[in-house]
Order: sequence, then C-alpha cells, then structure tokens
Amino acid sequence: MQECGNEEGELEVIKIEAIVRPDPINIVIEALNEVGCRGFNVQNINGRGQQKGVEVFTGRGTTTATRTSLPKALITTVEGKNHRSHSEFSQKL
Repeated sequence: MQECGNEEGELEVIKIEAIVRPDPINIVIEALNEVGCRGFNVQNINGRGQQKGVEVFTGRGTTTATRTSLPKALITTVEGKNHRSHSEFSQKL
C-alpha cells in the first residue's frame, strides 16, 4: 500500500494492490463492492510466487513442459485514507 497527501489538509489517499489467481476475481470484486469501493482496475499479468509453476502437457500429450510463469490478476484501487473500505478490504483479503 502507498500513501499520498500532505500536511496542508489535502486529501490523503491510499493505493491498494492485490495480485490474485484469475478464478476468484468475481469474489474479490464483490468484496470491493460490499465495502463501498466502486472504482478499481483489473490487469491480466503473469508471474510466479509460492506455487513455482506447473507441469503442462504439450503437443498430443506425449511430452511435458514446466510453466514457471502463471496467469494472475492485478487489482488496483485508490481510496481516501480515512475511508472505511481500505481497512475492511485488507481484512477480507
């Protein structure tokens, strides 16, 4: 999370980024809506974390290859620092 703003009373915001598997993306979007977060961006990305890749069959299933980079979704939202959604969303994740 990144925080922005200054001491002169301007709006302070917090940026929340979450990297998730693509299959539960609708659940995450529903959770965002439940806590009042209406604006967000979703980007399809590839990456590797704890899973460290998967073995896939190639061709006609006779050979295998290891995919070290897997599809993920990056969800980004920006909320006011005092808005209730940033703490609630962090707890839901």
